[in-house]
Amino acid sequence: PHTGSARRLFVAGDKRHGEPRGAQPALVAPGGGGGGLELFGELRRVELRYRPQLRAAVAASGWPAQIADRRGAVREKAADNKLCSGCGAQFSALWVHRGVCCECETERRAAQRCPFNGACSACWWCPHDSRCFVCDAWSCAECRMERGAAEVVAAAAARLGPARVALDFDRTL
Repeated sequence: PHTGSARRLFVAGDKRHGEPRGAQPALVAPGGGGGGLELFGELRRVELRYRPQLRAAVAASGWPAQIADRRGAVREKAADNKLCSGCGAQFSALWVHRGVCCECETERRAAQRCPFNGACSACWWCPHDSRCFVCDAWSCAECRMERGAAEVVAAAAARLGPARVALDFDRTL
């Protein structure tokens, strides 16, 4: 429980109340400025800066033993096993997102392909951030593709001054 005068920046956990074992981790960041969302932006910048070094170290030396021994291991509880649709190995929920393990996701993104849906078109890919506009629900000002609710549409229209605005069913502008 939260006590004291310090403001809570975010709430995170790998098991949510009432969810079955193996459920995806939960993360909630309250809005309002100065909270957790800014921290996650900084975390993303650090990840982007150091991920190539991490990938190079793992490629050269392999995963550390304490991690390598657990990756791909079948667990006692079936709910703890997540099957990767790419390589077919089983992992805990930590290593699998939307049915794809982190290794297969990295390989597919490096090949400029959507890691989650092979049917996604190459024109739905953002080369600036290696993200699929559809499956990652991504926006990119350089690609001139933005997603969001009414406030995003209003801000983009004010910034761009278009003659007309077209929206599709999933709020892609």
